[in-house]
Amino acid sequence: MSNLKTAHFALVTAFTTNVYAGNPAAVVFLDPHLPLDVLGKIARNFNQPITSIVSSTSDPSDNDKTITRHIQHITSIGKEAAVCGHGTLAAAKVLFTQLEGPGKEGNVDTIHFRCVSGARLVAIKREDGFIEIQLPTSGVPVNISSEEETRLVPFVNKAFGREVLIKKFRRGGPGVYQYHHCKFIQVYILMVCRMLTRLKISSSKLMKKKIWKPRS
Repeated sequence: MSNLKTAHFALVTAFTTNVYAGNPAAVVFLDPHLPLDVLGKIARNFNQPITSIVSSTSDPSDNDKTITRHIQHITSIGKEAAVCGHGTLAAAKVLFTQLEGPGKEGNVDTIHFRCVSGARLVAIKREDGFIEIQLPTSGVPVNISSEEETRLVPFVNKAFGREVLIKKFRRGGPGVYQYHHCKFIQVYILMVCRMLTRLKISSSKLMKKKIWKPRS
């Protein structure tokens, strides 16, 4: 091994066609089973809401339209996120773009992601240009205390940029316990199993970056 490790990466904005809007994510092609402290340092260096670490090669498959990659989502403070919707969409967009073009696997329309956390995610390239993802169900939501609801309200208001009327908070079930469900008076926002979006890569080609120097 050389003293300096490099990896290809892309910066992606989800839920928008504007590179300066949406929900940003870094997609880095490395072994997602590396120690969490190493991946955490990489994520903190990128300083994006989420950094998706994706294996550089696909698992063997008999289906030429489907590939399987390993993935791990890391927050900007170096913590693992069991599941991340926009991080999965970002990774899928980069991979589908990589596989396009002469001599490449352009006929691939489905990507199976195996999360280090144990979750299984699926991304499907639609004919209309959208990417559809399938996330695991959250199980039966769990009630939270009134004190925790009070603590969360300002964060929800800040996210919407105004005060919203919240009917009920619940915590996710097994596997997604760190996520919360919000039931609103005006509109319902729940963790869903399928979502559609268009994504825009911030660069027309992947970049390469020196990400860390291991100790000798």
